[in-house]
Amino acid sequence: AALLAACAPPGASCLDAIAGRYVQATLRLYQHDPSLVDAWLGPGRLEPGPRGPAKQVAADIAALLDEAARAGDGLSSAEEKARLRYLTLQLNALRFAADQQLGRKASVDEQLKEEFALELPPFDASAVQRTLAEIGGLLPGKDTLAQRVNDLRRRMRVPEDKEHEVFEAALSACKDVSAPVFPMPAHASVTIGFSTFAQHLGWDGFADHTGDFRTQIWINQEVPLDVSRALRLACHEGYPGHHVQHVRIDQLFESRQWLELRLTPVFGRHLLLTEGAAEVASDLALPADRRAALYRETLFPAADVNAVDAAVLVRVEDLQRELLPVVSDVARGFLAGTITKARARERLENEALVPDAEVLLALIERQRARALVYGEGRRVIYSLLPSRDLAGLRALMESATALQ
Repeated sequence: AALLAACAPPGASCLDAIAGRYVQATLRLYQHDPSLVDAWLGPGRLEPGPRGPAKQVAADIAALLDEAARAGDGLSSAEEKARLRYLTLQLNALRFAADQQLGRKASVDEQLKEEFALELPPFDASAVQRTLAEIGGLLPGKDTLAQRVNDLRRRMRVPEDKEHEVFEAALSACKDVSAPVFPMPAHASVTIGFSTFAQHLGWDGFADHTGDFRTQIWINQEVPLDVSRALRLACHEGYPGHHVQHVRIDQLFESRQWLELRLTPVFGRHLLLTEGAAEVASDLALPADRRAALYRETLFPAADVNAVDAAVLVRVEDLQRELLPVVSDVARGFLAGTITKARARERLENEALVPDAEVLLALIERQRARALVYGEGRRVIYSLLPSRDLAGLRALMESATALQ
């Protein structure tokens, strides 16, 4: 009853009520769209009963947004204002999701603006061509550049019987560099599994937050594992990526008891910034020289790889990440119908240099703007960092605006 009551008077208790109703609305809409929530670790009393009409959920979200707008006048602390802003941004995104359930068709730009409070910058085709030219200089040959990059991946392929060993070694390296900046509780832990289920969710890997500072990482076994992908996923899903994020959110819940922290949403500003922060964490965890040494001394031997120049590999990796705007530009055109599927596939293969354009196109068709949270979230996080290192990422994660 307290959760359903209007905020009177506004203040911290009002925010608790709004948060509880945000959780309830999310779980109710989740009954219509199971892609909205990764985990709910809060009390069962907030879980909905039989599924009700989406139209009623949409109306309740609109009413809650009105209440959130009024609640701002009664807040005094920066922390309370930041919390309300987080809830408001998530509720705006939830309203967009509810409208989609009611049949709304929206462009990628509309979804980015309404769900993620984001606008895409102009696409810089000349910067992309400069990046492709530099990669071409690093990987000379007569084949197309996409073929040369794919050949590099094949030469780094991890034998199936060594996949777990290589990923464990990669995760250990990520943990070692993360620990001085992001100290973890003694009982925090990560377990690793290989499965085909991640493919059905559309993700390359998946960090399943199970609570109590524990994370289960699942790696999509249907995608060939190469050494570069293993290290990237270990840092993104583990340290200092999603596992570290989950632990810090658990710690914040212990001190604040905010119900919204028990929910792991797969929508809105929360998704954009947590995925962006995990991408940036992967970038910053191991600078080029240290990454090259790790490949040569640990990961290549573990995978029986001996035909790859580690210094060339790390430079190609860094340059490929600069091609992420191509994915956004292709998705925008493809979903708007201004470029064909064949043209979209060609651009993803030859301009974005993605390993499997068909898989990515399927993800874009299914997730629409949510498929862009990696590159766009990465761009936003870099724009917010006080310094371009892990210490800067920690400062951002600890700030009141971390998920806004």
